[in-house]
Amino acid sequence: MTDFDKIVLSDNDLQYLESARYGAVLRLHPVVAGHLVKLGFLVPYALSKSDDEFVVTEDGMLYADSVSYTHLRAHETGAYL
Repeated sequence: MTDFDKIVLSDNDLQYLESARYGAVLRLHPVVAGHLVKLGFLVPYALSKSDDEFVVTEDGMLYADSVSYTHLRAHETGAYL
């Protein structure tokens, strides 16, 4: 299991995970997706005929869920992240 407390992603990366969490196939340049693939959050789309399509993994969904929950709690408590 990945220790999510030690991972900080950019807003764009979080948007990618959020989009893919709902079943979207992401079209990203492989260099842009590279670090998310290394983290195990994205994998190449198996049915793709090109190298620029990715889908989110279970770890990617768990990370997106944990970030969403943290931001929700911050808004409820007035904390700033």
